[in-house]
Amino acid sequence: MKVKITNLRALYDTSDIKISPITVLLGKNSVGKSTFARSFSLMKQSLFINRSEPVLWYSSDLVDFGSFKDSVTKGYDEIGFEYSFKLSTEELELFSRYNFLLRVLSLANSIDENFNKGITVRFSVKENQISYINILFLDYNYQIKYDNRYKVESFIINNIPTSLGELYSRSDFSLGEIIPQINLKNPPEELSGSFSLGGRAFALASWKEIELLFSKIKDGRTNKNTIQKILKKVILGDYKSFEKDFEKTIKGWKTIYQKYLGLTLDERQSFTSRLYSLIGQVYYNSVVDLINEYLSDYFSEVQYIAPIRATAERYYRIQGVSLNDITSQGENVPMILYNLKPSEKKDWKEWTRKNFDGIEFDVKQDSSNLSLILAKSGQVINLADTGFGYSQILPILLYLWRKTKMKRTYFRRGFWNTNSNQSLLIIEQPELHLHPALQANLIDSFARIVKNKKLDVSIIIETHSDTIVNRLGEHVISNKSNIDSDDVNLVFFEEDKENNGLAKLKQIKFDERGRISGWPVGFFEPGPIKSFLGDVQNVD
Repeated sequence: MKVKITNLRALYDTSDIKISPITVLLGKNSVGKSTFARSFSLMKQSLFINRSEPVLWYSSDLVDFGSFKDSVTKGYDEIGFEYSFKLSTEELELFSRYNFLLRVLSLANSIDENFNKGITVRFSVKENQISYINILFLDYNYQIKYDNRYKVESFIINNIPTSLGELYSRSDFSLGEIIPQINLKNPPEELSGSFSLGGRAFALASWKEIELLFSKIKDGRTNKNTIQKILKKVILGDYKSFEKDFEKTIKGWKTIYQKYLGLTLDERQSFTSRLYSLIGQVYYNSVVDLINEYLSDYFSEVQYIAPIRATAERYYRIQGVSLNDITSQGENVPMILYNLKPSEKKDWKEWTRKNFDGIEFDVKQDSSNLSLILAKSGQVINLADTGFGYSQILPILLYLWRKTKMKRTYFRRGFWNTNSNQSLLIIEQPELHLHPALQANLIDSFARIVKNKKLDVSIIIETHSDTIVNRLGEHVISNKSNIDSDDVNLVFFEEDKENNGLAKLKQIKFDERGRISGWPVGFFEPGPIKSFLGDVQNVD
C-alpha cells in the first residue's frame, strides 16, 4: 500500500508514502507525524458506519479530528486522500468475471496477466462532500467531478468524455463505501425497469453505446450476441495491446473485419480508443465495488494504539464492553483477558514469559471486580502497584499475541469469496515509560510478527526513540533475523520553512549493513546549551 495525503492539517503534500512491513515516523513535535498515523483510523471510522458525509471526522472510539474546517490546511478548501495497492492475479480474474449484469450483459474479459495489477484511487473532500475522484486501473484513467449536490459535472475516461445523459451519485454513504457509484438520472424508456435503476442503468446505457459504435462496422446479421462474442475474446490490458488483440479477434468475422479495414487509419484509431473507453465505462461501478471492497477490508483491520494509554487501576468492574478490537487507550484490556478461555490464558502467559523478560499478565476476580496481576520472578503484584511501563506496554502485547493465535474477523460486502489476511498496527510512542531493554524486546516481537507470512501484519510506529531505530538497524544486519532493508521505511517529518512551516516528508532506508543514508545530522541530539550566566542574580 502507498498513501498520499494533501491539505490535512500540517500535511500539505506527503508524496507517496510506502507502508512497509515496519514504517517508522520520525520528527520533532507538531510536524504532522500523529496526523499521518491517525489518518488510517480516520478512514476506518468513516467506512464502518452509515453516514451522510464521506469522512467521519470524530469518533469517541477512535480519533477526533474535530470537523472539516478544523482539519483542512489553512488557506485551502479541499483535503485529498490517495491510496495505491496491488491485486493478485486471482483477484483480477475474479473481478473480470464479476458483474451485477452478468445475465443481461456478458462481458467477462480476461485480464492480461503481464500488465500492471495496481490500482490508484484519489478523492478530494470539500465541505464534507466528495468533489473529485480519479481512478487509475489497467490503462484506464477515470476522472469524475461533482457539484455540491453530487451531480456529475464531468465523467472522463482517457480524455474521452461520456456521451450519456445526466449522471449523479447518492449523497449518503453506506457501510463499507467511500467511493460512490455513478447512476443515470433519466434512463431511456427501455432501461427504466426496476432492474435497470441506478448503477445498472449506467452500465446498460454504456453497453448501448458500444452497440451504437459497432454500427460503423457491422452488417445486417450482426446483433448483440455477436458483439458480446467478439468482446469476450478480447484481453483487457494496456490500450495498445487491446487494439492489436481486437484487430486479431475480429478477423474471425470476415464482413466486420473488412468494414473495419475500410475505415481510415484515424477512424480505426478513434473506433478502438472509443471502444476501450466504453468498456471501461461499462465496468466503472464494478471497479468502484472493487476499490470499496479492498479499502474496507484493509481499514477494518487497522488497530490504533494511542500515545497515552490507560494506567492500571486497582479494581475494574466486570462489564459488557467491546471485545473485538482493543480500544485506542486499552481500557477494555482487563475484560478481554477475563474472557479468555483457560487454554488461551495459558498460551498468553507462556507467550509473554518467553518474549518479555519472564513476565506474565493475568486477571484476578474478586466478587464483581477484577484486578490486573503482574507475575515476575516468583512475585505476584497488582499492576497498579508497579511503574507505568508495564501498563503502557500491555495493550501492545495483547494485540501481538492475538494476531499470532486468534482467528481474524472480516468485513465483507460480497464482492468475492477470497479473504485477505493483511492487518495494520499503528502505535504512537510505544517507548513511553519503557526501559531501553524492553523497547528492544518490543521491536524483536514486531520483527517476528511482520515476517510471519501467514499473518501479513504491517506496523507503523511513531517514535522519538533512538533505541527503536538502532534496534531495527541491528535486525537488518543480524543473521538471526529475517528483517532486511526493504522491510523498514523511515519517514522523516520536517518543517518546510519556505512553506509556512508545513510538513515536508523524506523517506530513507537502511542499507544492507544497517547504515542509514541521508540521516539528518544530530537528529537525536539536543542543541548546545545556551549561556544563562548572569540571568540570575546571586543572593547572599
